[in-house]
Amino acid sequence: MHKYTFEMVGYDFMLVQGSQNKPFELRLIEANTNPCIEESNTLLRSYIPRMIDDMFKLVLDPLFNTVTTEFYKVEGYVDHENMWRQIDLI
Repeated sequence: MHKYTFEMVGYDFMLVQGSQNKPFELRLIEANTNPCIEESNTLLRSYIPRMIDDMFKLVLDPLFNTVTTEFYKVEGYVDHENMWRQIDLI
């Protein structure tokens, strides 16, 4: 792992019918190192710009000692709340 690097990974999940106690089960289908970021519907047109912007705020703002004050609005999320969680592997 190199310092000052990051990677966006896309995870594909599927809900399947579960048992009587658990009506649904979540299953991981695959993880992609080149996730599709196509804005193919209204929901994705809202989430993808915010997702990319929040990713850059998490990895680039600390590196360049900046604070971004512009936000992409997403219903149900506070503007200053980052939709990502940082995982430190080192």
